Amino acid sequence: MTLALSELEECIPDGGRDSDMTDKIALADALNAFLRSLAEDDMRIFVRRYWFGLSVADIAKERGMGQSNVKIRLHRMRLGLKKYLETEGILI
Repeated sequence: MTLALSELEECIPDGGRDSDMTDKIALADALNAFLRSLAEDDMRIFVRRYWFGLSVADIAKERGMGQSNVKIRLHRMRLGLKKYLETEGILI
């Protein structure tokens, strides 16, 4: 799980003590909007990796695809998330 969360460090602010509740709500709303913008299959992969903490191998097996395909899609989604958050004014 630590590995999965570390993958998101480059696109989501850490939410430390300096963040107030308004910032956290804005981030949650933006994340939910981003997830709704994804194709259903991509959204499922993203949620399984970063919410449920499944390994890339488990996701690949479950979705019937290669591990490299899952890794590439996750990478592209993280880049997309970072760009989306920046357009929403949420800086890392």
